[in-house]
Parts: sequence; structure tokens; C-alpha cells
Amino acid sequence: MMSTILQNALDGDNRLPLYQRLADTIRKDVVSGAYKPGDRVPSENVFSRELQIAPGTVRQALAQLVEEGILERMHGKGTFVRSPNFDDALFRFFRMRGEQGEGYCQVTER
Repeated sequence: MMSTILQNALDGDNRLPLYQRLADTIRKDVVSGAYKPGDRVPSENVFSRELQIAPGTVRQALAQLVEEGILERMHGKGTFVRSPNFDDALFRFFRMRGEQGEGYCQVTER
């Protein structure tokens, strides 16, 4: 798994910061299926050692992906690929209010 990262991590536009290029590479690996939902990604120390870059650079890349909702950190366990959450995404396709702003869902008393 790490070999894909090693081959691609520093590729890309050299004008971009190194952490951004690393985040882009990890994101591509998630999209391509190299990392699947629930998979644990290598630790900051492993990335740092294998890529020979500062741990802070790796931390910044992982933090960006956590902020984007691609990864999630579990204290004491590691960093994992998040499972997609479609609950909120589905509601963007449905109108939940009428044209006057009234809600469609009404509570009826029995």
C-alpha cells in the first residue's frame, strides 16, 4: 500500500506545498480504492520515515483530509478512511418546505 504513496507523494505541481501534494496523493488513493472505508492509513511517523519528510508536514496533510471528511482520527487507535455518510447528502434532492416556507411534515394528534 505504501508503495503507491511513495511513487506519487512528491509528484505534481512543485509550486504547491509538500503537505498539499501528499494530501492530494492520499485523496487519490482513497478515490481509486487503494484505501477503502474503514482502512487504517499509515501513521504520521511511518509516512514521515518512508517519505523522508518532517512529521509536521504529514500531520498537516492528514489534518486537511480529516477536515474534508475523507479521514477520521480515533484517539489511541489511528487514522482511518471514513465511510461515506449519505444521510445529509440525500436531503439536498428533496424540498422539505413549501414555496411559502411551511414545512411538509406535520404532527397529528391522536
